[in-house]
Amino acid sequence: MTETVRHPHQAILAFLMQTADYHRKAYCYPSHETILKRLREWFHLSISDRTLCRHLAAFERDLYITRQRRHRRGRDGNLILRSTIYKIGLRAFQQLARWARSLQLWPNCLHPTRPKLALPETAVNQRLLL
Repeated sequence: MTETVRHPHQAILAFLMQTADYHRKAYCYPSHETILKRLREWFHLSISDRTLCRHLAAFERDLYITRQRRHRRGRDGNLILRSTIYKIGLRAFQQLARWARSLQLWPNCLHPTRPKLALPETAVNQRLLL
């Protein structure tokens, strides 16, 4: 794990927020496989799919995110599952701002391998400044 992220829940929330911010949205829809892969690559954190599900459920319960499971009916009438949309809640922005201030490393705490984001440029970062 990196110096900036000490707990799995910080890494998961940071990844979701960074992914949303990268696309300049307040939501993202990575698959579980993508989340787990990025946690290993960016944060050197290896957790199981079940552990990820527990963390995501806790985030949803505590109003950090909302999840919208997407699906549609195929031609044969069977459900076709698509990726879940993770909508980032205000509470998540507030929490990440607290982490960043306490670490005094904003915005490097979000993504250790990407270049720095300019704070005023993005909608996500503007919300953190409020």
